[in-house]
Amino acid sequence: MISPEIRTWLQSLFATTTWHLDEPTLEQLRPIVIRLCAYYLTQVKHSKTGYARDPVANFHLRNGAVVWRLNWLANRSEKGWKQSLSMMVNYRYYNIEQINQNCLDYIDKRTIHVDEQVSRLLLA
Repeated sequence: MISPEIRTWLQSLFATTTWHLDEPTLEQLRPIVIRLCAYYLTQVKHSKTGYARDPVANFHLRNGAVVWRLNWLANRSEKGWKQSLSMMVNYRYYNIEQINQNCLDYIDKRTIHVDEQVSRLLLA
């Protein structure tokens, strides 16, 4: 998913302590991090259970939510940078019928429902 050149650049960048203070660097990172976040939330699953690897995602998906929107630079606190490179996600709960169906799909089939704006990131 990531080229060796980008992987090397990211490793050297994250080895510094001030990368997150440089706005031009953040703009370069934006499409990479957003796409990786979309991939992580929708494709990375526990090998034993098949459910979402992220515990917060798993909670919302079990309750029938849709991965709705990714928010770049939403949590610029030290904890936000360490936990998620400042990314945050919104989950959306639609009408009760769709919530129930999403819940059943996730529990029975391990299907993660995703809004179009997030699914487009996976195709980029």
